[in-house]
Amino acid sequence: MKVGIIGLGRMGKIFAREFNKRYSVIFFDPGVKEDKSLRRVDSLEEIAKQSDVVIIATPLGKVPEIAREVGEIVRRNRKKEKIIFDIASLKKEVIKVYRDYPRSVRV
Repeated sequence: MKVGIIGLGRMGKIFAREFNKRYSVIFFDPGVKEDKSLRRVDSLEEIAKQSDVVIIATPLGKVPEIAREVGEIVRRNRKKEKIIFDIASLKKEVIKVYRDYPRSVRV
């Protein structure tokens, strides 16, 4: 299983460290050019296509936008059996986005 983490800040690094113990982990974060223990991809498109599980670990204000983009990529590429979740503490706006995800995606 491959885990993709969007956002490699404090929380993203914690998730990366823990998941990296058992799974292959890749990340995308425009502000982080490299990480010694993880493979960086260059776009949301790559992370959405290559990952079985996508973790959105961005600042709260960016979560709905990122979730929307990931959903569009998944729909466009007809990716099935994907798990997507975020670590945002407030869900009102992001729930609206997740309602439009394909039924094959577990949120």
